[in-house]
Amino acid sequence: MPAVASGSGDDDPVLSEGERWAADALTALRRRGFSPAATVGFLRDSLRRAGETRGQHPELASQARLWAGVGTTGALALREAAACAGRPVPGRESLLGWLVALALMLDWHLGMVEGIDGSTRERLSPADALTLSRATAAPFLAAAPPDRSWFVLLLGCAGTTDLLDGCLARRGNGPTRLGRDFDSLADAAFRIAASRGARRAGWIDAGAERALVARQMVFLAVALWHWFGRSERPPKYHRMAMRLHVPLLLAGLASGASGQPRVAGRLLRGAAVVGGIALVPVPMTRPQDRQA
Repeated sequence: MPAVASGSGDDDPVLSEGERWAADALTALRRRGFSPAATVGFLRDSLRRAGETRGQHPELASQARLWAGVGTTGALALREAAACAGRPVPGRESLLGWLVALALMLDWHLGMVEGIDGSTRERLSPADALTLSRATAAPFLAAAPPDRSWFVLLLGCAGTTDLLDGCLARRGNGPTRLGRDFDSLADAAFRIAASRGARRAGWIDAGAERALVARQMVFLAVALWHWFGRSERPPKYHRMAMRLHVPLLLAGLASGASGQPRVAGRLLRGAAVVGGIALVPVPMTRPQDRQA
């Protein structure tokens, strides 16, 4: 199920074949009032389509299973190594549950491994790996405080993947729907986890945390409204504001972990304001307008 479409570089409002299928299915679900029977039918049809995608693209499905296995094994191994070194880590059961959820999300959304224009892609890309690794890091970031150095290290790794995955996608064959939409989900997971972990440790104040979490919740709510309420792709957002939001956020969280709560508060409130500005939609450019 597509989530959000921010920062994709996509100027074409025309939906891809996969998005059209999702839009039609959601329209039917909405017309039936989101009843239990309609919801079950929607989920059944979605899982059937996911199975068809796996059958049509066996190499892609195998790659996804391999990535899920390697990612799960690596994350659990990192947890044990960090725990042995005395670092705070998430619980085994909660981490495993999160990893299984990510693996299932990937497996059920292989149909989104297509170009923004609907072109077929047969492989997950390095950009997808960075996005998934950032989502994997969320439980570690939430658990890292009060260990300042461990938190900053994890924050730096997550922030680096946030900055690099879009660059890798553009240098390759362009972003996929999976990369475009999962990027925003991974961003929301790691930012909320980092903000709440930092607040729990007393590194940032409650107001800054609420502003950051509220911004992410509004972002996701807008996307859900467009898909479930209108069966359409969410609007584009201001790319420059999106880019400025990230370094302000990372600098604010790092400042808090470094013992500078006042600086952290200013930076994080600035990040929330810039992030709010980024949520103001920008007009889509229609193909015929670009040709004029």
